[in-house]
Amino acid sequence: MFCYNCGKELNDDFNLCPYCGADITRYSDETADKAKEYIVEPDVKFELLGRELFFSPRFLEYNTLRKRFFEKAESLEEEYIKFYKSRKHTFVGLFDEEIPEVVQKVTSAVRFGVDVLMEYGIDDIDDTMLANMVVQSGNIKESLGYIYAKAGEIQRYAENLGDYRDIKKASRGHWEGGGFGVTGAVKGAIVAGAFNIGAGAFHGIGDTLTKASDKAKISGMKQELAIDPRVATCLFDTVYDFSTKVFYCVEKLLIENDLIDEYDFDEAAANARAKNYIARIASQASAENVEKAIDILCDCIQQAPYSTILYVHLYNLFTGRKSDIHSAAKFFGNERNYKLSLLSADKKIVDSIKTEPEKTVEEIRKKIESYETLARDNPYLNVATYVKALEKKAIEIEKEAERTSKAQALEKQIKGKQKELAEMIIAGKENLLWDMAECDDLEAMITLKLYYYKLSNPACGEQYAVREKMTSLIQRANSGNKFAEYLVAFLMHTVLDYTPWGWQSVGHKEDKSKYFREAKIFADAGNILAIGDIGRWMCAINDSEQGIEMIKMAAEKLEPFAALKLGNYYREGSKALNIPQNPSMSHYFSTIAFAYGLSENAKTVAGPLATAAEKATAENIQMKVQSEAEETSDEKKSSTSIGTVGPASIEAQSAVGMDKKPLEISDVSPCPKAGEKTQTTNVAEEAKAEPVQSKEAEQQSKTNASFVGNTANKKTPSNSAIKKTQSKTMAPKSKAVAGLLTLFLGLVGAQWFYLNKPVRAIVYLAITLLGIFVVPGAVSFWQLFLFGESIFFFVAKAAKVEKYSKRAIKHKKQVSKE
Repeated sequence: MFCYNCGKELNDDFNLCPYCGADITRYSDETADKAKEYIVEPDVKFELLGRELFFSPRFLEYNTLRKRFFEKAESLEEEYIKFYKSRKHTFVGLFDEEIPEVVQKVTSAVRFGVDVLMEYGIDDIDDTMLANMVVQSGNIKESLGYIYAKAGEIQRYAENLGDYRDIKKASRGHWEGGGFGVTGAVKGAIVAGAFNIGAGAFHGIGDTLTKASDKAKISGMKQELAIDPRVATCLFDTVYDFSTKVFYCVEKLLIENDLIDEYDFDEAAANARAKNYIARIASQASAENVEKAIDILCDCIQQAPYSTILYVHLYNLFTGRKSDIHSAAKFFGNERNYKLSLLSADKKIVDSIKTEPEKTVEEIRKKIESYETLARDNPYLNVATYVKALEKKAIEIEKEAERTSKAQALEKQIKGKQKELAEMIIAGKENLLWDMAECDDLEAMITLKLYYYKLSNPACGEQYAVREKMTSLIQRANSGNKFAEYLVAFLMHTVLDYTPWGWQSVGHKEDKSKYFREAKIFADAGNILAIGDIGRWMCAINDSEQGIEMIKMAAEKLEPFAALKLGNYYREGSKALNIPQNPSMSHYFSTIAFAYGLSENAKTVAGPLATAAEKATAENIQMKVQSEAEETSDEKKSSTSIGTVGPASIEAQSAVGMDKKPLEISDVSPCPKAGEKTQTTNVAEEAKAEPVQSKEAEQQSKTNASFVGNTANKKTPSNSAIKKTQSKTMAPKSKAVAGLLTLFLGLVGAQWFYLNKPVRAIVYLAITLLGIFVVPGAVSFWQLFLFGESIFFFVAKAAKVEKYSKRAIKHKKQVSKE
C-alpha cells in the first residue's frame, strides 16, 4: 500500500503515514473529488480504452499552452541531438562548443516564452528578465553535474602529478563565480548573445606537464570523458529540462495576471493509488483485478494527466490495441518521457528475444513475429534492423539446405559419370574421349585433365615425373589438337607450381610465364577449364579480383580445381578479395571437387581415374620390361628405356600454344632441382644404332621417331657413358651433411658446393668477404642467418635436401637389377 499524500510505500495495517502523518483510513471518494475539483467539468468528454474522462474547457486551454512549450522543448532537443551527432567529440570541443550550444537552445526556449507572453498581452517581460527566472528555478551546473565532476577529477589528478600553478594560470580559473559562474554565464550569454562561455574552462589541464607519460595519461582521460555516452545523455536532458522550465516561469506570470487558471495536480496520490492496484494484481492475478486496475488508472490519469508512470502502467496492463494510450500521452504533452520509458522497459524484452534460438527457419520466423508484435505495441521501438538480419539469415539457411541437397545430387551424378568415363579409358577407348573433348564435352575434358594430371603426377614437384604416357599427349598437341595443347601447358605450369621455392631459378619463372601465356590463349577462347586455371594462377600471384571472378565462373561450371580453390576461400575467408567465411558455400564447392577425386590440397586424384592411370602406368612398365628382355645387344643391361619427357624438354621441342613447332624428346633432361643438365639417349638415334630389336621395341621406336624431329646429326654418347654420368649426377645428398657443412663451413658456401650449386656458394663467399672487409660487424648477422639455415637443413624433409635422391635411388636399383 502507498500513501496517497506523499506516495511512500506503507504496510497494509498502517492507519497513519509515518512519513507525512496523513490519515490513510480517511481516503475516500470525497478526497478524490477534492483532487478533481480543479479540472473536472463534464463539458468535454475524452475516451480512453473504452472509459470516459471529462475535462473542463479551461483545463484544455491550459493543456494546449503547456503542450506548446513541451513540444518546443522536444524540438530543441532533437536539433541539439542532430548537432551533437554530427561532431567529432573532443575535451576542448565539449566546453567550447557543445555546452555553449546547450545554453543556445535554452536561450531559444526563453525567446519563445517571451513571444507567448506577448500573445497574452504581457509585454513588459524581456529576455533578460525571463532568463533570470529560468536560472533561479534551476542551476545548469547541477544539471551538467556529471560532466563537471569528471572534469574536476581529471584536474585534481593532474594537480597531484606536480606543480600546477602554471596550469591554473593557463586555464584562467574554473568556470565558477563572477562572470564565469554558470548563472552569470547563462544570463550573460542571453543578454550579449555570446555563447563561448566554456572557452577557458579546464583548458589548461595537463598542458604544462613535462613528462610525456603524464601528458598522455591526462590526454587519454580527457578524450574518454569527451566520448562518454553519459555525457551525451546529460547534455540532451539539460536542453529538454531547461526548455520546459521556461513554461513554468511563463505559467507563473500568466496565473499572477489571472490569464489562466492554476491547477494543482496531486501526482503523488494518483501514483500511490495506481501502485496499490498494480501490487494487488501481482499477488492476486485475475481478469477481474486487471480490469479494475485499468479503471483506476484511467481515473488517476484524470486526476494527474501529466504523470508519465500512469501511462506506462496502462501500457503494461492492457493487452489490446494500445494506440489510445499513445494518443493520450501525446495529447497531454507527455510523449517524450513516455517514449523513453517504453523504450527502456521494452529493451529488456528485446534482449530476451535476442537470446532465443535461430538455427532453423521456423525458429527465425518465430523471433521475427515476436519483434513485430512488440513493434506494433510500441511505435517508438525500431526493430527493422533485427528483422532484416533475421530474414537474411533465414534466406541463407534455405539456400544452405538447397545447396546441400544440390551438392549431394551433383556428387552422385559426377561420381557416376567419372566411373563411366574411367571405364572407357581402362577399356582402351581413350580416343573416344578425345573425340568427345573435340566436341566441347565438358565432362570428357575434365576427365582427360584429371587423368593426365594423375598419370603425370606433377604434384611431386619433379619434371622428370612426366613419363612415357606423355608422348601420346605431345603427339596430339603436334597434330593440332587444341585441347591437348592446353593440357600440356596446364601440366607443365603445375609442375613448376609445385617445385619447392628454394630450387626455383630464373629459367623456371620464365617457363611458368610461357605456359601461363599459352593457357591464357585458351582461356580467352572460352575454355572453361583454362579460365579456372588462369584465375587460380592470378590469385596465387596476388589477390586479383579478376582472378577470383574467373575462379567463380569455372567453379559454377563444375571445374574441379576451381571448385576446390573457391571452397578453400569460403572456408577461410579473404578480406582482400571481399570473400566472407561461408561454411555452406565452402562445403558445396569442396563436395564438387572431392566428387572428382581431388584431395584437399589438390596434389592427388583418387577414384576411378586414379585406377585407370595406375593401370596405364603398370602397362607401360610391363611393356618396357618386355622390350628390354628381348634386346640381344652386348649393352642390353645398360640400354635406356624410352626417353624421359620433362617440361623443359617439351619447351625446347614443342610448339604448344604459341611456338607452333613440332614437339621432340630432347637430348637433355633438366630437373628443377638439379642445376645442371644430363645427357640421355635420343630415341630415333638409338633405333638406328641397334637394329636387332623386338617387333614391339621397333614399332615403339618408329612411333617416337615420328614426332621427335630431325636429330640424326646430333652426336649421342654411349649408354655406358650416360649411365656413368647419371650415377655421378644423381648421387643422393644427405641433409645431415648439408646441415653440418652450413654450421661449420657455411661462411664459404661449402653446403652449396656439396649440393651442386656453385653459383650460390660463390655468392655466400662474396657476402662473407664483404662483411669482413667492407661492413665490419655484419658477419655476426650473417652467421646468425647461417645458423638458421643449418637448422632448416636438419628439420627439412629429405626430398628438399637430397637432390634427386628418389630418382638416384631408383636409378641405382634399376642398374643393379639389370
